[in-house]
Amino acid sequence: MDFIMKILLGSKKISRQKLRLKLKTALSVSLAAAIFFAALIIIIYFFGRGLLLEKGIEAQNEMARTLASSVESSIEKQVEVLKLNANNQFLIDALKENNLKYRPKGEKEIKRYLMDMDKRWIEVSDEHPFLKEYLDNKLSLDLRELKGEDRKLISIIVADRFGGLVGATTRPSGFYFFDKYWWLDSYAKGHGKIFIGASEYDEQNELWYLPFAVPVEDQARSVIGIYQANVNINTFFKPLVNFKIGQTGNAVLVDDKAYLLYHRRALPFTNKFCEYEEFQKTLQNSEKWGILKSAYFNRGKKLVAYSEVSNEAFSEKKADWYVFVQRDLNEIFVPLNKLVFLMFLIGMALTVILALSVFILSAQESSDSILQMIKDSPGAKPEEKNSIERRIKNLFKR
Repeated sequence: MDFIMKILLGSKKISRQKLRLKLKTALSVSLAAAIFFAALIIIIYFFGRGLLLEKGIEAQNEMARTLASSVESSIEKQVEVLKLNANNQFLIDALKENNLKYRPKGEKEIKRYLMDMDKRWIEVSDEHPFLKEYLDNKLSLDLRELKGEDRKLISIIVADRFGGLVGATTRPSGFYFFDKYWWLDSYAKGHGKIFIGASEYDEQNELWYLPFAVPVEDQARSVIGIYQANVNINTFFKPLVNFKIGQTGNAVLVDDKAYLLYHRRALPFTNKFCEYEEFQKTLQNSEKWGILKSAYFNRGKKLVAYSEVSNEAFSEKKADWYVFVQRDLNEIFVPLNKLVFLMFLIGMALTVILALSVFILSAQESSDSILQMIKDSPGAKPEEKNSIERRIKNLFKR
């Protein structure tokens, strides 16, 4: 039995050594696996952030271009409607009849006549027959009827080729429009062109409008007058109203001073889209995108992309418009964050499973080596070997 005791004592010593070795091996494997998964997660995270940001910029740039094109289209449609109104035969006939009064007059005499009319217009009351002569004539009545049918129109003025009033829906501030930018730009020294001015505020109706002016031509294509209309600025926001991207993305319209023309939670020109310095920095990016920290109604950093709203009829005095598509920066990375968290859980689980596997296999290897030593020992009876084998197995099970 001496050899059995030696083997048992040796097995305990071996088991302690093997246990330490198993633990070291398992810890080494776990650490290596953890480092591998951590490196893999870091690589995927930073690569994924760059890829998602690139795709987000590309998508928002395309959306901004599409929305800007829609705003441009709505402006162009309005121009076409006004051109159609301006080329109404009744309006042309009214201008031709009005222009007959200038025939016997020279240029200086016409100017003096219009300036006298302008002074008189400013001085008289709203009920004076002089005003009613122009505001209640057939042309003005037709213009008011047109305005009633088209709710987008705030006011309409028709001026002759010298800048004198012919008809209007409401009393204008003066009679003589030769110094008004809309008349000068649209008349264009007799050549005639479409004019779109800068946004202005109508205090009476408490809303913002966009002024348009269209030349009125006779059959010989000579400019015989100017048709001017102020259009509710909300008309051009419709493409932006229902736009949404993700949970936080929307579209806004901004002027060149960073003021919001359209935002679903703000009135026109009451708030700035962001700090002017950030706005300018974004506009200077040739790729037309930026990350804003000071965006209106800010809830963190915003990824923005923009596109200009352009029309050849815009006056040089017209403030530039920009459509911005904005979205919370964090929302763009939500899919990546979910993937990284899932990978972290999987990596932890695989690391634990791998460590346990190494531990178990090492334990099995230790018991097998001791059992083999017993079997190879000379002088041991078979029943003794079986008894020791059972005890060895029980020892390693513990």
